[in-house]
Amino acid sequence: DVTCRTPGCRRAAATCELDHVTPWNCGGVTDEANLCTLCTAHHHMKEHPGWQVVLHPDRRVEWITPTGHRYWTQPHDYRE
Repeated sequence: DVTCRTPGCRRAAATCELDHVTPWNCGGVTDEANLCTLCTAHHHMKEHPGWQVVLHPDRRVEWITPTGHRYWTQPHDYRE
């Protein structure tokens, strides 16, 4: 990741945290299929009731708000 994977957030990944999408204490593993970069504020927001984050196999991140709205972020395309 180059930036926080929350829609609209452009905080540089170097200043962010690697987040377990499925928490490790709930069976989430520490590997690429379960990690994405989130800034501290969005990492904490994700933990609030009603928020859902899904990391898809193609590395798209789907955010589902407490009201059911869905937003997506795409992985950075490193191709020239």
